[in-house]
Amino acid sequence: MSTLFTKDGTITKHDAETGEWFHNSAGAYLEAVKNYIEPLNLGFWKPDRLSVLDACFGLGYNSLALIEHLCKRENRRIELDLICIDKNREHLASLPEVLDQSCFASIYNRSELAVFFESLSRSKDKSASTKYDIGHIELNLTFEVEDIRVALPRMISRNCQLDLVFHDPFSAQKIPSLWTFEIFALYHSLLKAKKGKLLTYSTASGVRGGLESAGFSVFRTVPVGTKIGGTIAACQIDAALQKSIDEQLVMNLDKEEIENMKGRKGVPYRDPEFNLERNEIIRRRQIEQNGRFPLKKPL
Repeated sequence: MSTLFTKDGTITKHDAETGEWFHNSAGAYLEAVKNYIEPLNLGFWKPDRLSVLDACFGLGYNSLALIEHLCKRENRRIELDLICIDKNREHLASLPEVLDQSCFASIYNRSELAVFFESLSRSKDKSASTKYDIGHIELNLTFEVEDIRVALPRMISRNCQLDLVFHDPFSAQKIPSLWTFEIFALYHSLLKAKKGKLLTYSTASGVRGGLESAGFSVFRTVPVGTKIGGTIAACQIDAALQKSIDEQLVMNLDKEEIENMKGRKGVPYRDPEFNLERNEIIRRRQIEQNGRFPLKKPL
Protein backbone atom coordinates (compact mmCIF):
# COMPACT_ATOMS: atom_id res chain seq x y z
CA MET A 1 0.00 0.00 0.00
CA SER A 2 1.17 3.52 -0.78
CA THR A 3 2.16 5.63 2.24
CA LEU A 4 1.43 9.31 2.84
CA PHE A 5 2.81 11.49 5.63
CA THR A 6 -0.11 13.61 6.82
CA LYS A 7 0.28 17.17 8.04
CA ASP A 8 0.67 16.17 11.71
CA GLY A 9 3.62 13.97 10.70
CA THR A 10 1.86 10.63 11.08
CA ILE A 11 1.43 8.14 8.28
CA THR A 12 -1.62 6.88 6.48
CA LYS A 13 -2.06 4.39 3.65
CA HIS A 14 -3.95 4.19 0.37
CA ASP A 15 -6.56 1.49 -0.18
CA ALA A 16 -6.44 0.13 -3.71
CA GLU A 17 -9.94 -1.42 -3.60
CA THR A 18 -11.82 1.80 -2.78
CA GLY A 19 -9.28 4.33 -4.04
CA GLU A 20 -9.49 6.17 -0.70
CA TRP A 21 -6.88 7.04 1.91
CA PHE A 22 -7.42 5.68 5.40
CA HIS A 23 -7.26 9.13 6.99
CA ASN A 24 -7.71 12.85 6.62
CA SER A 25 -4.60 14.49 5.12
CA ALA A 26 -4.60 16.93 8.08
CA GLY A 27 -3.39 14.11 10.32
CA ALA A 28 -4.03 10.42 10.90
CA TYR A 29 -3.35 10.71 14.64
CA LEU A 30 -5.07 14.11 14.83
CA GLU A 31 -8.24 12.70 13.27
CA ALA A 32 -8.32 9.82 15.75
CA VAL A 33 -7.91 12.16 18.72
CA LYS A 34 -10.39 14.85 17.61
CA ASN A 35 -13.11 12.57 16.23
CA TYR A 36 -12.87 9.55 18.53
CA ILE A 37 -11.09 10.34 21.82
CA GLU A 38 -11.48 13.95 23.00
CA PRO A 39 -15.31 14.01 22.56
CA LEU A 40 -15.56 11.25 25.19
CA ASN A 41 -14.19 13.48 27.95
CA LEU A 42 -12.73 10.43 29.71
CA GLY A 43 -11.01 12.61 32.31
CA PHE A 44 -14.46 13.68 33.52
CA TRP A 45 -16.11 10.30 32.92
CA LYS A 46 -13.37 8.34 34.79
CA PRO A 47 -14.63 4.83 34.04
CA ASP A 48 -13.07 1.88 35.88
CA ARG A 49 -13.86 -0.38 32.94
CA LEU A 50 -14.51 0.26 29.27
CA SER A 51 -15.88 -2.13 26.66
CA VAL A 52 -15.07 -0.85 23.18
CA LEU A 53 -15.76 -2.11 19.67
CA ASP A 54 -13.45 -0.82 16.93
CA ALA A 55 -15.35 -1.72 13.76
CA CYS A 56 -13.30 -1.63 10.55
CA PHE A 57 -10.02 -1.39 12.48
CA GLY A 58 -7.89 -0.45 9.47
CA LEU A 59 -4.51 0.88 10.64
CA GLY A 60 -5.63 0.92 14.27
CA TYR A 61 -5.24 4.62 15.06
CA ASN A 62 -8.53 4.92 16.95
CA SER A 63 -7.84 2.05 19.34
CA LEU A 64 -4.18 3.01 19.76
CA ALA A 65 -5.10 6.63 20.44
CA LEU A 66 -7.52 5.43 23.12
CA ILE A 67 -4.83 3.28 24.76
CA GLU A 68 -2.30 6.12 24.50
CA HIS A 69 -4.77 8.58 26.06
CA LEU A 70 -5.48 6.22 28.96
CA CYS A 71 -1.75 5.66 29.48
CA LYS A 72 -1.19 9.40 29.95
CA ARG A 73 -4.18 10.15 32.17
CA GLU A 74 -4.16 9.98 35.97
CA ASN A 75 -2.70 6.76 37.35
CA ARG A 76 -5.94 4.95 38.13
CA ARG A 77 -6.53 1.27 37.34
CA ILE A 78 -8.80 0.66 34.36
CA GLU A 79 -9.82 -2.53 32.57
CA LEU A 80 -10.15 -2.05 28.80
CA ASP A 81 -12.00 -4.73 26.85
CA LEU A 82 -11.18 -3.96 23.22
CA ILE A 83 -12.85 -5.86 20.37
CA CYS A 84 -11.41 -5.07 16.94
CA ILE A 85 -13.01 -6.25 13.70
CA ASP A 86 -11.77 -5.97 10.14
CA LYS A 87 -12.28 -8.35 7.24
CA ASN A 88 -8.92 -7.44 5.66
CA ARG A 89 -6.04 -8.86 7.71
CA GLU A 90 -3.37 -7.51 5.35
CA HIS A 91 -3.76 -4.05 6.90
CA LEU A 92 -2.33 -5.45 10.12
CA ALA A 93 1.12 -5.80 8.54
CA SER A 94 1.39 -1.99 8.82
CA LEU A 95 0.79 -1.94 12.59
CA PRO A 96 4.48 -2.18 13.59
CA GLU A 97 5.17 0.91 11.44
CA VAL A 98 2.18 2.74 12.93
CA LEU A 99 3.05 1.82 16.51
CA ASP A 100 6.68 2.88 16.09
CA GLN A 101 5.64 6.55 15.73
CA SER A 102 6.38 9.00 18.53
CA CYS A 103 2.66 9.74 19.08
CA PHE A 104 2.33 6.28 20.64
CA ALA A 105 5.47 6.45 22.79
CA SER A 106 3.34 6.37 25.97
CA ILE A 107 2.38 2.76 25.18
CA TYR A 108 5.54 1.43 26.76
CA ASN A 109 5.19 -2.23 25.64
CA ARG A 110 3.98 -1.32 22.17
CA SER A 111 6.51 -3.73 20.62
CA GLU A 112 4.47 -6.62 22.05
CA LEU A 113 1.31 -5.22 20.46
CA ALA A 114 3.17 -4.86 17.16
CA VAL A 115 4.18 -8.52 17.29
CA PHE A 116 0.59 -9.57 18.00
CA PHE A 117 -0.82 -7.67 15.02
CA GLU A 118 1.98 -8.59 12.63
CA SER A 119 1.63 -12.25 13.55
CA LEU A 120 -2.14 -12.16 12.92
CA SER A 121 -1.53 -10.56 9.51
CA ARG A 122 0.34 -13.74 8.47
CA SER A 123 -1.95 -16.20 10.24
CA LYS A 124 -4.91 -18.09 8.84
CA ASP A 125 -6.78 -17.83 12.14
CA LYS A 126 -10.07 -15.90 12.04
CA SER A 127 -9.60 -14.53 15.54
CA ALA A 128 -6.99 -14.03 18.22
CA SER A 129 -7.02 -12.77 21.80
CA THR A 130 -4.36 -11.56 24.19
CA LYS A 131 -3.94 -9.73 27.49
CA TYR A 132 -1.45 -7.01 28.38
CA ASP A 133 -0.77 -4.90 31.43
CA ILE A 134 0.15 -1.47 30.11
CA GLY A 135 0.95 0.44 33.27
CA HIS A 136 -2.37 0.89 35.05
CA ILE A 137 -4.35 -0.44 32.05
CA GLU A 138 -5.44 -4.07 31.99
CA LEU A 139 -5.99 -4.61 28.25
CA ASN A 140 -8.11 -7.54 27.06
CA LEU A 141 -7.70 -7.47 23.28
CA THR A 142 -9.69 -9.56 20.80
CA PHE A 143 -9.30 -9.29 17.03
CA GLU A 144 -11.73 -10.86 14.57
CA VAL A 145 -11.00 -11.12 10.86
CA GLU A 146 -14.62 -10.80 9.76
CA ASP A 147 -17.19 -8.65 8.00
CA ILE A 148 -19.00 -6.55 10.62
CA ARG A 149 -22.33 -7.61 9.05
CA VAL A 150 -21.50 -11.15 10.19
CA ALA A 151 -19.80 -10.25 13.47
CA LEU A 152 -22.47 -7.93 14.90
CA PRO A 153 -25.36 -10.46 14.93
CA ARG A 154 -23.01 -12.90 16.70
CA MET A 155 -22.32 -10.28 19.35
CA ILE A 156 -26.06 -9.76 19.79
CA SER A 157 -26.54 -13.51 20.29
CA ARG A 158 -23.84 -13.46 23.00
CA ASN A 159 -25.61 -10.57 24.78
CA CYS A 160 -22.54 -8.34 24.51
CA GLN A 161 -22.82 -4.89 26.05
CA LEU A 162 -20.57 -2.06 24.92
CA ASP A 163 -19.69 1.39 26.20
CA LEU A 164 -18.32 2.64 22.89
CA VAL A 165 -18.30 1.91 19.18
CA PHE A 166 -15.69 3.35 16.83
CA HIS A 167 -17.26 3.01 13.37
CA ASP A 168 -14.60 3.64 10.73
CA PRO A 169 -15.22 2.01 7.32
CA PHE A 170 -14.37 3.68 4.04
CA SER A 171 -16.99 6.16 2.85
CA ALA A 172 -20.68 5.45 2.40
CA GLN A 173 -20.34 6.44 -1.25
CA LYS A 174 -17.92 3.58 -1.78
CA ILE A 175 -19.30 0.96 0.65
CA PRO A 176 -22.91 1.83 1.59
CA SER A 177 -23.42 -1.70 2.92
CA LEU A 178 -21.39 -0.75 6.02
CA TRP A 179 -23.41 2.41 6.73
CA THR A 180 -26.96 1.07 6.85
CA PHE A 181 -29.82 1.62 9.26
CA GLU A 182 -29.66 -2.09 10.10
CA ILE A 183 -26.04 -1.87 11.25
CA PHE A 184 -26.79 1.20 13.34
CA ALA A 185 -29.79 -0.56 14.91
CA LEU A 186 -27.52 -3.45 15.94
CA TYR A 187 -25.08 -1.00 17.48
CA HIS A 188 -27.92 0.62 19.41
CA SER A 189 -28.84 -2.79 20.83
CA LEU A 190 -25.23 -3.55 21.77
CA LEU A 191 -24.53 -0.22 23.47
CA LYS A 192 -25.40 0.37 27.11
CA ALA A 193 -28.60 2.39 27.31
CA LYS A 194 -27.39 5.17 29.62
CA LYS A 195 -23.79 5.82 28.53
CA GLY A 196 -23.36 4.07 25.16
CA LYS A 197 -21.89 6.17 22.34
CA LEU A 198 -20.93 5.68 18.71
CA LEU A 199 -18.25 7.81 17.08
CA THR A 200 -17.41 8.15 13.39
CA TYR A 201 -15.59 10.53 11.08
CA SER A 202 -18.57 10.71 8.71
CA THR A 203 -20.88 13.73 8.55
CA ALA A 204 -22.99 12.43 5.65
CA SER A 205 -26.68 13.24 6.06
CA GLY A 206 -27.66 9.69 5.07
CA VAL A 207 -25.42 8.33 7.83
CA ARG A 208 -26.81 10.73 10.41
CA GLY A 209 -30.36 10.00 9.26
CA GLY A 210 -29.71 6.29 9.74
CA LEU A 211 -28.31 6.87 13.22
CA GLU A 212 -31.28 8.99 14.26
CA SER A 213 -33.72 6.43 12.85
CA ALA A 214 -31.96 3.75 14.92
CA GLY A 215 -32.66 5.72 18.11
CA PHE A 216 -29.51 7.78 18.60
CA SER A 217 -29.19 11.47 19.45
CA VAL A 218 -26.75 12.92 16.92
CA PHE A 219 -24.06 15.60 17.44
CA ARG A 220 -21.03 16.96 15.59
CA THR A 221 -17.39 16.81 16.68
CA VAL A 222 -14.80 19.50 15.97
CA PRO A 223 -13.34 20.20 12.51
CA VAL A 224 -10.16 18.42 11.40
CA GLY A 225 -8.36 20.10 8.50
CA THR A 226 -10.86 21.04 5.82
CA LYS A 227 -13.53 18.67 7.18
CA ILE A 228 -16.34 20.19 9.22
CA GLY A 229 -15.96 17.51 11.90
CA GLY A 230 -17.21 14.04 12.62
CA THR A 231 -20.30 12.60 14.31
CA ILE A 232 -21.01 11.31 17.80
CA ALA A 233 -24.26 9.43 18.36
CA ALA A 234 -25.44 8.83 21.91
CA CYS A 235 -28.04 6.51 23.37
CA GLN A 236 -28.62 9.15 26.04
CA ILE A 237 -27.11 12.54 26.91
CA ASP A 238 -25.13 11.71 30.04
CA ALA A 239 -22.98 14.00 32.20
CA ALA A 240 -19.78 13.30 30.23
CA LEU A 241 -21.42 14.18 26.91
CA GLN A 242 -22.98 17.30 28.38
CA LYS A 243 -19.53 18.30 29.67
CA SER A 244 -18.11 17.82 26.15
CA ILE A 245 -20.90 20.01 24.75
CA ASP A 246 -20.21 22.69 27.38
CA GLU A 247 -16.49 22.61 26.51
CA GLN A 248 -17.26 22.68 22.76
CA LEU A 249 -15.58 19.34 22.13
CA VAL A 250 -19.00 18.34 20.80
CA MET A 251 -21.54 20.61 19.11
CA ASN A 252 -25.24 20.45 18.47
CA LEU A 253 -26.08 20.15 14.79
CA ASP A 254 -26.85 23.48 13.15
CA LYS A 255 -30.13 24.24 11.38
CA GLU A 256 -28.89 23.16 7.95
CA GLU A 257 -27.47 19.89 9.27
CA ILE A 258 -30.77 19.07 11.01
CA GLU A 259 -32.78 19.87 7.89
CA ASN A 260 -30.51 17.68 5.79
CA MET A 261 -30.67 14.81 8.30
CA LYS A 262 -34.47 14.92 8.42
CA GLY A 263 -34.96 15.60 4.71
CA ARG A 264 -34.24 13.87 1.42
CA LYS A 265 -30.47 13.75 2.01
CA GLY A 266 -31.00 12.06 5.36
CA VAL A 267 -32.83 9.00 4.02
CA PRO A 268 -30.78 6.06 5.35
CA TYR A 269 -29.07 3.32 3.41
CA ARG A 270 -30.83 0.01 3.96
CA ASP A 271 -29.80 -3.64 3.63
CA PRO A 272 -32.34 -5.66 5.66
CA GLU A 273 -30.77 -9.08 5.07
CA PHE A 274 -27.16 -7.91 4.76
CA ASN A 275 -26.94 -9.32 1.25
CA LEU A 276 -27.40 -6.43 -1.19
CA GLU A 277 -24.75 -5.17 -3.59
CA ARG A 278 -23.63 -1.53 -3.60
CA ASN A 279 -25.64 -0.45 -6.64
CA GLU A 280 -28.82 -2.07 -5.34
CA ILE A 281 -28.52 -0.35 -1.95
CA ILE A 282 -28.09 3.00 -3.69
CA ARG A 283 -30.98 2.29 -6.10
CA ARG A 284 -33.36 1.39 -3.27
CA ARG A 285 -32.37 4.49 -1.33
CA GLN A 286 -33.13 6.67 -4.35
CA ILE A 287 -36.56 5.04 -4.66
CA GLU A 288 -37.25 5.74 -0.97
CA GLN A 289 -36.02 9.32 -1.35
CA ASN A 290 -38.33 9.89 -4.33
CA GLY A 291 -41.26 8.33 -2.47
CA ARG A 292 -40.82 10.37 0.69
CA PHE A 293 -39.53 13.59 -0.87
CA PRO A 294 -40.71 13.83 -4.50
CA LEU A 295 -38.62 16.13 -6.64
CA LYS A 296 -40.54 19.14 -7.89
CA LYS A 297 -41.06 19.13 -11.63
CA PRO A 298 -40.00 22.30 -13.46
CA LEU A 299 -42.84 24.54 -14.55
